[in-house]
Amino acid sequence: MLRIFLLSLRFAEAATLAGVVLLGKIGFLGPILLWEPKMSARRPAKDCTDMTEVRAGIDALDKDLVSLLSTRAGYIQRAMELKQSNGWPARIPDRVEEVVNNAKAEARQQGLDPELVETLWRQLIDWSIEQEEVGLSQHRSEP
Repeated sequence: MLRIFLLSLRFAEAATLAGVVLLGKIGFLGPILLWEPKMSARRPAKDCTDMTEVRAGIDALDKDLVSLLSTRAGYIQRAMELKQSNGWPARIPDRVEEVVNNAKAEARQQGLDPELVETLWRQLIDWSIEQEEVGLSQHRSEP
């Protein structure tokens, strides 16, 4: 889960823990630190010697993927809030295609099937847009 903290400047300057990033400052409130949990420790696939190790690696990776999807959902929530204030629709077709094309390009670069990534990303984007549409419709129906 993504966590953002407002901390004293003294603490922020001393924060050298892995995964802590100084995002900036909010006036007199002080600095904003971003903390994201580290990815699970796992053995590289090529170093696994049996199926137990392979399965443990997959399970750890799945945990990381769910964590990343949760973080992404936080960005979707924020996008919905910003779209509300700007009067934008949930679905912006050019942005959908940009996101899909970026993911496919990354897949190609990493040697992963871009068609698989496109299928997964389109489903992820459709879910995201559905979440935004629900939030936007609730906002419109509020008095």
